[in-house]
Amino acid sequence: MVAFEPMDSAHPISLPNLIIGGGIAGLWCHARARAAGLPSVLIAPTLGAGQTLLSQGIIHGGTKYALNGALTGASEAIKAMPQRWLDALAGTGEIDLSDVHIASPHQLMIHNDSLGGRVTQFFASKALRGRVASIPAPDFLPQQTRVYQLSEPVIDTHSLVESLARREGIYAGTVAHLNPQTGSVQLADGTQLQAQRIVLAAGAGNQAVLDARHLGPPAMQRRPLQMLVGSGANLPPLWAHIVGTGSKPLATITTHQGYWYVGGGIAEDGAGQSEEAFLASAPTHLQRLLPSIDLSQIQWQSVCVDRAEPATANKARPDNPFVAHQDRLSVAWPTKLALAPALADELLPNFTSGEQPELDLPAPTIASTPWNPNA
Repeated sequence: MVAFEPMDSAHPISLPNLIIGGGIAGLWCHARARAAGLPSVLIAPTLGAGQTLLSQGIIHGGTKYALNGALTGASEAIKAMPQRWLDALAGTGEIDLSDVHIASPHQLMIHNDSLGGRVTQFFASKALRGRVASIPAPDFLPQQTRVYQLSEPVIDTHSLVESLARREGIYAGTVAHLNPQTGSVQLADGTQLQAQRIVLAAGAGNQAVLDARHLGPPAMQRRPLQMLVGSGANLPPLWAHIVGTGSKPLATITTHQGYWYVGGGIAEDGAGQSEEAFLASAPTHLQRLLPSIDLSQIQWQSVCVDRAEPATANKARPDNPFVAHQDRLSVAWPTKLALAPALADELLPNFTSGEQPELDLPAPTIASTPWNPNA
C-alpha cells in the first residue's frame, strides 16, 4: 500500500517523468513517451498483472455499445481506436507493435431472429458503414443465424505485454512513499526518486494513493467479473459477441491458445456468485446460447477480474479515459484496453524534457494469463 510520509531526500535520483503501474495504461504511455524522445521511467512490481492480462484482448470500436439501435457516447468515444491499434500492429503507428500476435482480425456479432428489426436495420445503416458487415454463418452455427463481422481485432494480451516490456527504462519496484507536491518517491527497497511529473496508472492500486492522501475526487469504483474459461478438443475458434434483445451482449467469447475465455453478461451475472454456483450454471447458460456446439465434454474454470475505474453515478461504465491532475501527480485510468492510446494523448502533453536516467534495478517479470499460467 502506498503511504505518504516524510522521507530522507539526501540523494534522490532525478527523473523528468515517472510512470507507476505496469498495465496497458502505463506501458502504452511509456512507449509513446520514448517514441517521442521524452525521457520516461516506469516502475512496477510485475507487468500486466490484473486487468490487462485478464482482459479479452478486444480492440473495441464501439459497436457493442450500439445494441439499442443508436450511436452512444461510448460508441463514439472509442470508434477511432481500432485503426490506431491496427496502425501500431502493422508497425506504422505511434508505437511499433508489429511483433504482437493478432488472435483474430475481426470480432463477430451473433444473434437469432429475436433481435429487434430496428437494431438490425441500424447495423446495416450508413452510420456503421465500414464498421459492420453482414456475413454467412460459420459452419458450426445454423445457417439461418444472423451474423455480423465487426472491424475489431482481438490480440493476444501476453504478447502485447511482452512487446511493450522490450522498451528501455522499465524497472521492478514497489512504491512505499509518494509526495505529489514535491514529486518525491521512495521505493520499498529504499531507492529514492525525485520526479518532475508522476503518472499513477496502477489500476486498482490507484485507490491506495487516493485513500492515503485524502484527495477526494477522483474516487475509484470496482465492477467485478467472474470470467468463464473452457478447454477441450471440440471448441471451435470463436471471437464473438452473442446478443439478444437487450443493450448488452449475453456473452462475449474470445479464443486464446485453444481456450475459450467468456465474458459479457455471463461474467457480469457471475460476479455475485460463488465459484461453485457459477461453474454449475454458467456453462449451461452458454450451451443454451450456442445449442449447435457440443459443450458437454469441456473442462471449465473461473477467473475473477476486478475492474477498477473512476467512480461514476450508479457505477456505470465510464465512456472515456480519465485523468486527474494535482501538483506533480496525474492519476489515470484508461477504462478500456482499447482506449490506452487516447489516455496517452491526455498524459503526454504534461511530460517534461530532460536526460534519460538509468536505475540500478532489475526488470519486472510478466504476469500469466488464464490460458498460459506458466508463461
